[in-house]
Amino acid sequence: MIERKIASASIVISPTEKTKTLSVFLGLFFQGASDYPARRKSPLAQSGKYMPGSSTQKEKSAYSLNGFNVLIVEDYPFMASLIATMLREFGVGNIFIAHNGADAREMLVMFNGDPAARDHIDIVLTDWLMPGGDGIALIDWVRAHKKDSVRFVPIVLCSAYASELVVIKGRDHGANEALVKPVSAKKLANRILHVIDHPRPFIKAPDFFGPDRRRKVEPYEGDEKRKTSPEELREHHERI
Repeated sequence: MIERKIASASIVISPTEKTKTLSVFLGLFFQGASDYPARRKSPLAQSGKYMPGSSTQKEKSAYSLNGFNVLIVEDYPFMASLIATMLREFGVGNIFIAHNGADAREMLVMFNGDPAARDHIDIVLTDWLMPGGDGIALIDWVRAHKKDSVRFVPIVLCSAYASELVVIKGRDHGANEALVKPVSAKKLANRILHVIDHPRPFIKAPDFFGPDRRRKVEPYEGDEKRKTSPEELREHHERI
């Protein structure tokens, strides 16, 4: 783990293992789906072995996702089964279901408690309101855990509440993404792909630990704005 302190907060970057390989996650499911705005590239496309638009591109590529572990935390059996079915269609092989936050904590300790183990839970999909420990309490427990193999687990918060409330609540407690019910395959895939393709550094502050809550970098136009452009700094550095 790499930790860089800035003022009262720290940027904590944890190197991932399986999540790098997860860049192909869901690729096969959406291959050839014309209504999907950001179609995933297969390993052949990434390696440059064929040009976009060729007949080879239309062929299905095999993705081995049997080693990926996804934990669904949902108290409603039908919804848990529905999400699990979607994940199986995506090609995910190892899907675990916990019906409340307490059971989810036990499973995370069992799978992620040993940092050297190779069968860690790779992502958690949790409902918000559940008996026996809700999703927010679960996120707080994960982000406060003493072991990096637990507290850096990506979390997607699911809820039937209004989208703005879910996003704000999930963001302020350390969720990577928020998903409003009813859950569709496309929305679920979009959230998981965003976690994989756009990882954010973790921020450690006195009252917060989780992914950086800033989604974009806005240009600063205040009085203390740096006057020297990045290009000028680069030129000066090269001269030195």
